[in-house]
Amino acid sequence: MAQIAANGFDDWQIGANNQVQFTRGSDTATSRQAGDGQNIIAWGRTSGSALAVTYIRYNTLTGVVVDVDTIFNKSFNWRWSNQANCAYSGSYDAENIMTHELGHWLGLEDVYAVGNTENTMYGFGSPQEVKKNTLTTGDINSVFAAYN
Repeated sequence: MAQIAANGFDDWQIGANNQVQFTRGSDTATSRQAGDGQNIIAWGRTSGSALAVTYIRYNTLTGVVVDVDTIFNKSFNWRWSNQANCAYSGSYDAENIMTHELGHWLGLEDVYAVGNTENTMYGFGSPQEVKKNTLTTGDINSVFAAYN
């Protein structure tokens, strides 16, 4: 999971023209989201049929983010191919969905317009899909606009 997250964070950091920096913290056994000031990425349960959910908590007085947790739904079949094509039939590529969820860490929202189906922030994922591993011009423009 650490390499998958590192790949996704690197993509977004470069996309934001290095205006954001990510630092890996220590590992944790926590697998549930909580407003505990600890940012985590974990396998666990999500509500409904979501592949993964990112929870963002803000200080209500300042609007500053104080906690971000991403939970991958362990009910789905997950694999990582680290290739241009997911090598595992019927499986979701973890980096594909990770990179999408990390866009939420930066404040980006899902996009659903027909013209955005190739974007990393497109709100649907499919088995064997890996296109979200690479940011599109639309994704880069969105994060660049937010941080530059």
